[in-house]
Amino acid sequence: MLIYLFCYDVSPHNSHSFPALIYSLSMKTCITCGMPLTGNHANDIGLELPEGPVCKFDSENGKVKSAEAIFEGGIVFFAEETTDGDRELAERLTRKNMHSLSYWKTHPFKKLEGTEATDAEFETAMAKL
Repeated sequence: MLIYLFCYDVSPHNSHSFPALIYSLSMKTCITCGMPLTGNHANDIGLELPEGPVCKFDSENGKVKSAEAIFEGGIVFFAEETTDGDRELAERLTRKNMHSLSYWKTHPFKKLEGTEATDAEFETAMAKL
């Protein structure tokens, strides 16, 4: 994902009011789970697709793992890292996280149907990471 931040120069010296590029930040995230692929995880890219990178945890043998395997991996991650083992909450958090990623809008699967975590639950879980 490439993020550009603009501001408009409306000073008298800029008669066209063109936006001035202030900052460009390239932040890679896994398209299937949202894991940041920077810092300690910069080398965790397992696969590059036209849609973007896939982390090594969600790819295998040059392909994206099954949606069900990625979903289960999300549940395990959230259960271990944020919910003290509450699998039902971890499942709802995983569902909310996956719904936020554009990859799953074009690759829907049955387990994405169901109850999602609330915004408050998701914020609480993300604050623990």
